[in-house]
Amino acid sequence: MGVSGYALVVGGGSGIGRACAISFAKEGASGVLIADIAVRFAKDVVNECKVAAVNKDFRCEAIPVDVTREESVGNLMSHAVRTFGRIDYCVNSAGLTGFI
Repeated sequence: MGVSGYALVVGGGSGIGRACAISFAKEGASGVLIADIAVRFAKDVVNECKVAAVNKDFRCEAIPVDVTREESVGNLMSHAVRTFGRIDYCVNSAGLTGFI
């Protein structure tokens, strides 16, 4: 596939989001910002991405986000722009389980 540029993966600490983040690293992305409510899992994925990355200048970091709070999402987007200058790819894989 081959990608360049910067990716934001919301819900990237596990599951489909984790797989997408690692795929971006494997396919040549310049950077991936992994956002998750469980930032400790996102930090684990950062390490996996750094191992998988093929771009020698690859940058990756984790940031907490609660997608149910508008302020949290706003802070995430501000951080993404400050960190990478732009976002070329965005994956929204955040989800919660439980009874409604």
